[in-house]
Amino acid sequence: MPKYNIEKFANDNIANPPAGIPERKVYWLATKHKHNAAEITAIAKWLDVNYLPVGWKVRSNSFESSQSSPPNDASAVEYPYGF
Repeated sequence: MPKYNIEKFANDNIANPPAGIPERKVYWLATKHKHNAAEITAIAKWLDVNYLPVGWKVRSNSFESSQSSPPNDASAVEYPYGF
């Protein structure tokens, strides 16, 4: 059964956000436990390109590793590149 890593990112540059946003729960298939600055930076840049406006930052202490399922809410997005 696949496992998923989840990290929360926030964007304070969104005016009048819909419910659950400006936070995004980014998840990816957990092929191995890896959680470092390069990974966080890559995801933040990907969010800047795909979920405007720019300015996505990781929420501190939000990393969840090896979850049995991805998050199931409006703020969840799959990071397609994995690590």
